Amino acid sequence: SLKSGQSRRKSKHSGSPRRRGQPAQTEFAIRSWWWLILATGLSLVLQVAIFAPFDLWPLAYVCFVPWLIIVGATESPRRVYLVSYVLGALFFSLNMRWLFLVTIGGSVFLFLAMAFYFPLVACSVRHMIRRRRLPLAFTFPLIWVGCEAARSMIVPRFPWNLLGQSQHSLLTMIQISDLVGAYGVSFVVAAVNGMIVDILLCKLGWHP
Repeated sequence: SLKSGQSRRKSKHSGSPRRRGQPAQTEFAIRSWWWLILATGLSLVLQVAIFAPFDLWPLAYVCFVPWLIIVGATESPRRVYLVSYVLGALFFSLNMRWLFLVTIGGSVFLFLAMAFYFPLVACSVRHMIRRRRLPLAFTFPLIWVGCEAARSMIVPRFPWNLLGQSQHSLLTMIQISDLVGAYGVSFVVAAVNGMIVDILLCKLGWHP
């Protein structure tokens, strides 16, 4: 019958593989502001703790995990970019707080401008997860190190608080900086963060 034929075609279509470039399907999605604020706050605490005066370098390998999860799993992109911008502004304000002793107004302007790098990273990461379906273990370090290089050598040319610099006390790790510099160390640490997020998203029911 026509009805049974339509149902067979529908079931056949629903079972077809999704083409590359289509949004990922997931059973896990973040919709609440509370989860966004909690994950962003946790990521901020970790990203501050890895630098002086705390220097808790092991936390660098997980400091992006809460943020990356909400970047990939939050339904609303506007919320993602908003909390990412706030995260960036607080990250630079807290880790470069000594600049307030030089100029308050200039520091505020600088930190608010540099904060745009975080939603830029979030936009790229979100595209890789939800559209390209590529693993963050490879794509996130490329994106993050690219932004570190941009803010260090282009705008505003401040090579401070790079992710790789958090490993300064770990001599076995920073040996590779002789060949690839601080950016190479940043790449390795960011790759570990991305790998952990890949595993957690799969555990939470993410189906790319």
